[in-house]
Amino acid sequence: MIDKTLAFIRRETLPLALYALAALVFLPVISWLWQRTTTEEQLLHAFVVLVFALGVLIYEKRISLRAVCDFGRGAALLLVGSLLLAVSAALTGASILVLPGFVLALASALVYTFGSGIARFTAALLGAFSLYVFMALLLPFLDWPMRTLAAQGSARILGWLGKDAELALTAGREEGPMLLLFANDHPFHVAAECNGFGVLTASLLLTLLLVLFKKIALFDKALLLVAAAVCGILFNYLRIIIIVYLAPVVGLENYFVMHEIVGVITYYGSLLFLWWVISGFGRGEPGADSEQPAAAQPQMQL
Repeated sequence: MIDKTLAFIRRETLPLALYALAALVFLPVISWLWQRTTTEEQLLHAFVVLVFALGVLIYEKRISLRAVCDFGRGAALLLVGSLLLAVSAALTGASILVLPGFVLALASALVYTFGSGIARFTAALLGAFSLYVFMALLLPFLDWPMRTLAAQGSARILGWLGKDAELALTAGREEGPMLLLFANDHPFHVAAECNGFGVLTASLLLTLLLVLFKKIALFDKALLLVAAAVCGILFNYLRIIIIVYLAPVVGLENYFVMHEIVGVITYYGSLLFLWWVISGFGRGEPGADSEQPAAAQPQMQL
């Protein structure tokens, strides 16, 4: 009786207690990631895309998510590694170490819950989630560089198309400096939401998830990731250019509706295009479960 009780504690209670401890240790990371996701619309949309892509992948590849709850060597080593990283972060002050520690804890939980029978799916999920955490960390630093890239690239393309396009930086009232794109004297505000970070992040997340899951050559994986980044940037250029051309046609009263429609079409159009391209790689693989001038007119946000 005692032996059975000890075996039950070791098999069931101890792992759950250790994961509860890990959840407490990484609670600040979970709280930070939740706050960043729920307050930054670009990250929220990218996260929704990731969750939806996971669901489609599970359905399409008939991935079986049966709970095995086996605290084997792999799950234990991953959990120990995550806690060691958390301790190292506390002792050295290198708080960045808690992020890979959190990912290792999640990996351990997945291996414990579903076992190693869906290793490719688990690796793809963890890789994409790790990238999501990394992009959440980078968002504040990439805002203005990406705004500048979006504005300069769009202005250059508009110039090629015969538009008189130029950029200006003005002092905003509450938001700080404002980057304006003038196209034939029509001013457009290149705001933080228009920098292309959202479509870039979603494109990279979707692509990384699929290329880690699919059995394709390493060179092809790298090539597809580069193509995803380029695709995200180009589709953001396309969005801006379409808005610039349609703005004089629809007028201010219909501008917001047009802006949102164009944004949705280009955003999900880029993702559908990437899914179609990536689906052409690794065909025939086995199923996953087997293996500034003064504006004369009101500004319009891009």
